[in-house]
Amino acid sequence: DLDASKRSWGPGVWRKLTQEIHKNQFPARAKAQQMCGRNRTRSDTALAYAQGGNVGLGGMGAGVASTVHFISGYLSEALLEKKPFVFYGRFNYASNSVCRSAGKLADFECYLQPFSACSSLKTRLSADWKPPKISQNRGCVLPATPHKWCSEVAHFLRVPNGELGRRGTFWFRSALVSFLMRLNAGTKSWLGLPALKKRIGFKGPIIGVHVRHGDACETTDRKVLGHAFGRHAVLFPVVGGGRCKGLEAYIPAIQTLSERYNTTRVYLATDDEAIIAQSKEYSHRFTFITTPFDREILKPPNSTGTSKLIERRTDLWSSESKSGHDLMKSALIDILLLADSDYLVAQLLSNMSRLALELSAAMKLRIPPYISMDGPWCPHWKMCPK
Repeated sequence: DLDASKRSWGPGVWRKLTQEIHKNQFPARAKAQQMCGRNRTRSDTALAYAQGGNVGLGGMGAGVASTVHFISGYLSEALLEKKPFVFYGRFNYASNSVCRSAGKLADFECYLQPFSACSSLKTRLSADWKPPKISQNRGCVLPATPHKWCSEVAHFLRVPNGELGRRGTFWFRSALVSFLMRLNAGTKSWLGLPALKKRIGFKGPIIGVHVRHGDACETTDRKVLGHAFGRHAVLFPVVGGGRCKGLEAYIPAIQTLSERYNTTRVYLATDDEAIIAQSKEYSHRFTFITTPFDREILKPPNSTGTSKLIERRTDLWSSESKSGHDLMKSALIDILLLADSDYLVAQLLSNMSRLALELSAAMKLRIPPYISMDGPWCPHWKMCPK
């Protein structure tokens, strides 16, 4: 019952939470001057929750969705401490020639709206930013836990006291990521989602399907069958761990949603051209919709078959190259169109699927019907309940 699902979401309390987040990040002018420390010394940031550490290689971010989830942890801490969150670190996907030309090199604001009113403080702290001295790919620097793995951020599990915390971590985190993922006017313009949807035939009711291959097949737990889900293991006896499979493995889930909700339209979000080719075998049963994108960019140059985590692809993250921008564009399109889909077949070991599910719930004010191919929502990022 989708109506009952929406009622249980609590639209009134949700509106209160989103207003609290915005008010904390953009306080009234007099309070903003005080909290952002605009008339204070460079080192006096106690009234703001200022952070420069990031997940990923060189402390500049991992995949788009992984990074957004990590940054949302900072936002949650800031909200609970009633301080505006200021991020003055770097974002790898904005390390490209397009963002350099816009004066937003390595800055989230190349694509997204500002996170806070503390623009002057962010500028001052950003000028002194240095990459963390840590070698691990997934390492990062946190004020309370220096040189810890970024997954060891259990304090990000906290939710507010009272009515804003009663609906759980998924509900709370959906509000946080929807705030962070507000596209700026420039991004909305060149992304042109309404025109793109019309051009490719994206319309509801539609099933969004995320098939992630790429770096994930060889560099993450997806390559190991039987990934440890703890108490969730019994729920995923067949697809647990989820080796990167062909489209045929997804067809039963697609068929289930198709029959239940009476639609044959499928938006296929994938980084693998082979999956798109395979979809032609099922064209008599489903209408598959994809976005045009050169997926060859996801393969390392002179590849010998050895995969790399996307954040280790230094050929992509250059102020002289547009490749990182093209990759960001494709990621945004897939995330937003998956979120816009009515139903989902997801890979919840993937942060992109998790983010799409969270954004979808935030847009619809209810959790959409979904099937996960490889595990429960957020089992191993340690930013969700165990």
